[in-house]
Amino acid sequence: LGAGISVAAINYRHTDGGANPYPAPMLDAARAVQFLRYTANKYQLDESRIICTGGSSGGCMSLWLAFHDDLADLNSDDPVLRESTRITAVVPHAGQSSLHLPTILSWFELERLVEHPGGRPLFGIPPGAEIPQTKEFDKLTLDASPITHLSKDDPPVFMSYPPDQIVDENTDFRIWVH
Repeated sequence: LGAGISVAAINYRHTDGGANPYPAPMLDAARAVQFLRYTANKYQLDESRIICTGGSSGGCMSLWLAFHDDLADLNSDDPVLRESTRITAVVPHAGQSSLHLPTILSWFELERLVEHPGGRPLFGIPPGAEIPQTKEFDKLTLDASPITHLSKDDPPVFMSYPPDQIVDENTDFRIWVH
């Protein structure tokens, strides 16, 4: 605090087996930024200098927020929702830049990958159910992918990842998803 740095740790709705699917976790992160801006005077924060970070899902949410258009709703009855969601920089660790399987497969030139158990709950797909192969599902997973929202006006990014490598389609999901 003496150096002018404040830290806020947030919670967000976990997917809870599909009960809180996308975009719930991302919107919770956005609301946290809006809350910090709304209460900036109270907590003596510089609302023009907000940086997000997180690991894994927190990294993905941070990237999504950094790249997404401003979610401020200037007509909302809720004064918190009228605040900007744009941030100054993002520093994710092992954050997923895409959640769109065709994109990931193309990046690594693979036909298939071992399924990550977090994917189904994030998109509200019950265990054992078939993953929808529809235009709507494709559009949803693209929208959930931070890289889809990337534009030249986005904040600076410093991404870090573990040194693991994807070898083939049988590579442990914890490696390829990060």
